[in-house]
Amino acid sequence: DPSEATYKQHIDDVASAITDNDLSIKSSMLEMLWQQFVALKNNTIANYITDNYLLELAKSTNNKVLEDMVISFKNTSIGSKAPNFEITLNGKKTSLHQLESAENYLLVFWSSGCSHCLSELPEVKKLVKNKPNLKVVAFGLEDDDKNWTKEIKNYPDFIHQIGLKKWDNPIVKTYGISATPMYFILDASKVITAKPYGFEELEVLLKAL
Repeated sequence: DPSEATYKQHIDDVASAITDNDLSIKSSMLEMLWQQFVALKNNTIANYITDNYLLELAKSTNNKVLEDMVISFKNTSIGSKAPNFEITLNGKKTSLHQLESAENYLLVFWSSGCSHCLSELPEVKKLVKNKPNLKVVAFGLEDDDKNWTKEIKNYPDFIHQIGLKKWDNPIVKTYGISATPMYFILDASKVITAKPYGFEELEVLLKAL
């Protein structure tokens, strides 16, 4: 396999071969390369392209979609610290990064209006029942708190936070949430250790914790 240094060198070569007179070509070439490394699950090189070229290019070509995409990918790459957000716990304000009650955290983005979530959350509850060192942080994407307030009563052991404005909530963009439920596994220092795709993968990963 080519080393990371080799990949970086090739990317630098491609970037310097295309002049800045043609920003849109440069941007689309580097986006294609970025997509390739994302597909290969090579986060280091994908984020290298973002940090050194793509984010700047997205901004200078006013490509907001690309800008949001590369930022949320970087924010939620395995090995990155999960972006922080406020949590109101027992009436007190705290945040994800301030939680200290567990060795691992399962972050779930869900919605009380999503039938898929309503069928998976009870299963998640069963999976974590005998895991005292794992805490579930459930972030509800909601239009209002009516159904949410009812639903969360079923999960007294979860740490709950509501995100109003649903898909327009800023956390959706930060985390690149495209569907619910979406899962992230974090270690004690809130670094993302896994991004299970779907419940089956989540089950396997949780059993190994």
